[in-house]
Amino acid sequence: MPRTSARRALAGLAGVGMLAAIALGVHFMSHAPALPPDRTNRTAEARPKKQLTPAEARRKRWEVNGEIAKIGGGLGYTSSSVMWPQTNAWGVCDPHDCTDVTAGAVAHHRSIGWFQVSRYKRPTGTASHLPGGSVKIPGCGPVKIIDAPLGHKVMTWAQRRGNLRFACKATGATGTLHLRDVTVTLDG
Repeated sequence: MPRTSARRALAGLAGVGMLAAIALGVHFMSHAPALPPDRTNRTAEARPKKQLTPAEARRKRWEVNGEIAKIGGGLGYTSSSVMWPQTNAWGVCDPHDCTDVTAGAVAHHRSIGWFQVSRYKRPTGTASHLPGGSVKIPGCGPVKIIDAPLGHKVMTWAQRRGNLRFACKATGATGTLHLRDVTVTLDG
């Protein structure tokens, strides 16, 4: 028998043997010694964390600090069917009230910039006594918040008298959104 055919025969027998072992349920590593459990590392036993929705994650992050958040895929506080694109948002909460500002454009007329100011009481989620509403800026295009009160110390006062600086995408104009009365002032 030539040497190459002997090798093929041995390889074929080895393959048949492996298939038979798999079919019989023999595990090739079953004879390996088991590793002792690590008693100092309990991460495998810890309960998995609850996955938060994007809105829950933003609210949890904003419970203490004012923050500008980038929004992707229409994850803001306003439906993407009426506000698109949603460029970014700002939000802050104190122990009693929360204020969320979503910036973007009117979905059906993207040349109109739009701020939606949502205010609600914690923890009930009912409407707040602070003024809310929306401001639309014709000819501006999608608006983007570029500067806002940030950090732990702005929790209460920024909701009542905060000013958010913004820029218009279409014209490059800048301005200020006044949260005291939910109005806009354009620069220049």
